[in-house]
This record gives sequence, structure tokens and C-alpha cells, in this order.
Amino acid sequence: MSFRPNVDRGRIERFLQELGRAFRHPARLYIVGGAVLVHQRLRLATLDIHLSIEVDGLHHGNLMRQIARLKDQLPVNVEEASPADFIPMPSGWRERSPYVGRFGQIDVFYFDPVSTALSKLDRGHDDDLAAVRTVLAAGKIARADLVSAWEEIAPRLPERGRSATQIAEFEENVNLVLNVLG
Repeated sequence: MSFRPNVDRGRIERFLQELGRAFRHPARLYIVGGAVLVHQRLRLATLDIHLSIEVDGLHHGNLMRQIARLKDQLPVNVEEASPADFIPMPSGWRERSPYVGRFGQIDVFYFDPVSTALSKLDRGHDDDLAAVRTVLAAGKIARADLVSAWEEIAPRLPERGRSATQIAEFEENVNLVLNVLG
């Protein structure tokens, strides 16, 4: 259990600014999950900042050291995580990742909201389902895009070791969220 305070929009901004000052190499960061909702002012706070990181392999260790230093200095919870760790990525995910801004040499994006929604539906916790309903209701993703992405990745789930039962539960969550909004 962490004793660091919850992360609000100001903490996310400060973290990005400080990281941009400290890390002096090109990189792409994708803000993932609850931190996106907080940064977009759809939620007040979250427990941590999840990031998907793309950086030259030579500089990855340095970037991670800077993140670790800032976690203690600010204090803020930061973890490397991506929907790609859990589900196959639907085509076009990079193009659907909205640009946030440049911090030093780091380009920051929100991770594709469609892929993020699918990863939350895969996990299926009540708060995950509520988050997907929030982004759908706020118009951050279109219902048709979610359906299309689900149809694209579903046949690839067995390649990721998913059983028929797990795939059926995932599909049930997709339908549950879509039917509530329908």
C-alpha cells in the first residue's frame, strides 16, 4: 500500500513538466487509464499515473531513473503499464491517441481511448465498467469504434492465451456497457 497522495490534474502536469526538464532525449509517453480521465477533468483524482513509454533502448534506463526520482520528490505514484500488455491492439491505435503536448523533448499523448476502454472491459471490475461508461457518455469514444475494435481483436484473443470462458466474459462486459447506453 502506498502512502503517496492521490493524483490530481495539477500533479500530473507538474510531473510531466519536471520529467521534461530532467530527461533530455526524445521520447513518447502515453498517459493511460484513470490519469487520462483526471487530466481531461472527467474525474477529480486517481491513485497513480500509468504510462506507456516509447524511448530509444539506450535511454530507457535513464528515463526510468528520472521517473523514480520524481515519484519520491513530488510525491506521486507512477507505473509503466499499457493496454497492449493485456490485449491485442486494434489497428489505428496510434492515430487515435490524442496529442497532449511537448514537455522538453518528450511528446505526450493520451493512450488510444478505444484500446483503453477495451482493456478495462477485459478486466471487468465495476469501476472499470463505470470508467468506460464515462468516456462513452462524454463522447471521448464512439460506440461504433468500440464495437469495431472489439470485433477486430476478439479473434486474436486465443493467441494471447485466453480461454473461451475468458473471451465470453470479456464480450459480456462489452455488451453490458453498450446495452446500458443503448
